[in-house]
Amino acid sequence: TYPRKRQAPGWPVQFLSLTEIKSKLSTAAKEGKPLPKTEQKFENFLKSSFKITDKQ
Repeated sequence: TYPRKRQAPGWPVQFLSLTEIKSKLSTAAKEGKPLPKTEQKFENFLKSSFKITDKQ
């Protein structure tokens, strides 16, 4: 067996602005897609879906 090489993803990482994230969330809510109910789960959802980092 050959060791696997770690490769970067084949697509460019895209960072969205706040207005773009808001519009995507509002369209998802209008379509009836479920959103997380608690604040912590919602933060995790945003971080994983939109590749957001903590900048405070």
